[in-house]
Amino acid sequence: MDKRCGQLTVGEASPGRAGAAATIREIRIGDAILNQARCDPTLLRQLTSGQDACVYVFWHFHIWPVVLGVTYPDGSKYLASPSWVRTSVMQYATMLAIIAAFAGGVAGEIVGAVTGIGTFLGGVGFAAGLVDSWWGAVRLKRDYAQAEND
Repeated sequence: MDKRCGQLTVGEASPGRAGAAATIREIRIGDAILNQARCDPTLLRQLTSGQDACVYVFWHFHIWPVVLGVTYPDGSKYLASPSWVRTSVMQYATMLAIIAAFAGGVAGEIVGAVTGIGTFLGGVGFAAGLVDSWWGAVRLKRDYAQAEND
């Protein structure tokens, strides 16, 4: 989990449809800028620009920021809803795992064909995509638990 602290500035946001993540064009927290950050739509209402805060961030597939929660100096803490996190974990374990495995398999096949190594790299890429997605589910659950206990 990545915890960023400083003055919070929240850019334009588009709320997600029922159960989907809201997308925030830009979040500035201290010196850090989080572009195209996603968060639980109920958590979006708790992100107040102009205040000092600490934001808990999970990195979706190691690239895109997902806001798991925010704390303010007065002690108030707001986290993504447990049902939203549970749904996201299930997506990592099922649909995203299938997509990542397929993409990894195709990429492995292409690399194997171009380099002449052979097509076994397709299987390696398939396994890597599957494992990375499942590891993402574990990391999300772990990072949410850390944000809860912080």
